[in-house]
Amino acid sequence: MNYGVPNFGVDQDILDSQKNLKNAELDLSHELNLKRGGSLSTGVDDFDGHPMNYKVPDFGLDHDILDSFKSLKDTEKRLGKWKY
Repeated sequence: MNYGVPNFGVDQDILDSQKNLKNAELDLSHELNLKRGGSLSTGVDDFDGHPMNYKVPDFGLDHDILDSFKSLKDTEKRLGKWKY
């Protein structure tokens, strides 16, 4: 407790992102202006009236994931249960 914490300033990735945003705004002659329509505490935003909180269909697990599960199951049958 009561020890100093060094301040190394803003992270270089943040500085690069801010610079890139400024350059893009200059190139496009347009300033990015996001409007918040909702409460920050709920995380619900209404950017330019675009619909939010719409239902997203659930198609189940991806076929690659299912293939990985099957491969693991088949391998464990031959070599024994994987202890990770």
